[in-house]
Amino acid sequence: MHPLTFWKGQNHVIHSIMGSTAGRWVRAIVVAAAGIFDFCLFAPFAKRPMNGKKLRASYQGETSSAHS
Repeated sequence: MHPLTFWKGQNHVIHSIMGSTAGRWVRAIVVAAAGIFDFCLFAPFAKRPMNGKKLRASYQGETSSAHS
C-alpha cells in the first residue's frame, strides 16, 4: 500500500469526526481552554513557547528592536 493512500483514508476519518457534532464541541472546548488557560497551540510551529505569558515575552524583544 502506498503511504499516501493510507493518509488519504485517515484524512477522511478525521474530517468526518471533526465535522460531527462531537467534533464541533471538541473544537469549541479547545479554543475556550486556550483562552481561559492562556496557551497557544500554534506557537510550537513557530518555535515559540506554548505558554501565553512566555509567548508574549518572546515577542517583546523583537517588537521593541523593530521600532528603534
